[in-house]
Amino acid sequence: MADAPTVTAISGSLGLLRRRALNAAIGAQKQRGWRITSVDGAATGSLRALISGGGFFEGQTLVVVYNPEKADLSLIEQHQKDGSDDTILLLYLEEDPKGNTKLGKFLAKLGKLHKNFSLPDKEYKVRELAREFCVSEAKAGGKLFDPAHADALLDRVGLDFGILSFEILKMVTLAKVLDSPAITPEIMGHSMAALADASLSPLTDAVAARDKIRVLAVLNRIKKTFAKDPVQSVCGWLSKSALDWLAMLDLRERGVSADDAAEKLSINPWLYKNILAPKIQRWTKRDAVRLVQALAESQRAVLNGHAHPWVGLVCRLLRAMDAA
Repeated sequence: MADAPTVTAISGSLGLLRRRALNAAIGAQKQRGWRITSVDGAATGSLRALISGGGFFEGQTLVVVYNPEKADLSLIEQHQKDGSDDTILLLYLEEDPKGNTKLGKFLAKLGKLHKNFSLPDKEYKVRELAREFCVSEAKAGGKLFDPAHADALLDRVGLDFGILSFEILKMVTLAKVLDSPAITPEIMGHSMAALADASLSPLTDAVAARDKIRVLAVLNRIKKTFAKDPVQSVCGWLSKSALDWLAMLDLRERGVSADDAAEKLSINPWLYKNILAPKIQRWTKRDAVRLVQALAESQRAVLNGHAHPWVGLVCRLLRAMDAA
């Protein structure tokens, strides 16, 4: 093990891929007969004991260091320089490292020994990465998956990698049952039949963009694909986003910073600043109030037995998207 590293690292905001990398690293060392232990970076005494060679174990040990941003970096640097390769420190950071911090600069120097799984800074790049992920997940299951079909899946379920992985697993399983070498549109249709509500995701994006043509196109597709009247489903789906937008716009109007607003709303700061906030640039607080009112009136119309609740919903949505 003379050429083995003494310090490696895994980080990134893409939780699924980050956790997979950690499990793979632990599994590989277990197969080699190594002991696996973990330590909180804030526990300086425990970390020092493991690094010094007078630690808790004898023999070859992989030490997973959680919260490495809280660790005494000098201990880690000293181990990298002079430590025995019988003890490997795996720094596990549950976010993207910040390049201007001491830890960020140290991780940058690790080069290929540091695996970072981060979301791109542009939404279209996130979609490209998600598409590639779907294709690779299917390939790992022994099945082909056309990227164009992957786009249809993204439209249905969004860009959460955990959900995408689960949906691909279902499709791969069905493809194996049917002895199909690829995930076909028919297999997708059977697997995604229970995801009708998820087809509402493109509607949220279209409303956020205040794109009436897209909104009408999506609404038309929803009306054709839902077995029952979709007014309540559409209102319920859009209301959650509309209320989130209203809260965000209210905080923005009051001068609250993006980081503080994300904390107040219990939203991931990166998601808040890079995905949610850009979506509502075309909206004001007053507009969001009108949207929430339009959705509430549409739901009330259903409960009051309105003769044509769907027509009412479409008209109210389009009116709410007009500039106040």
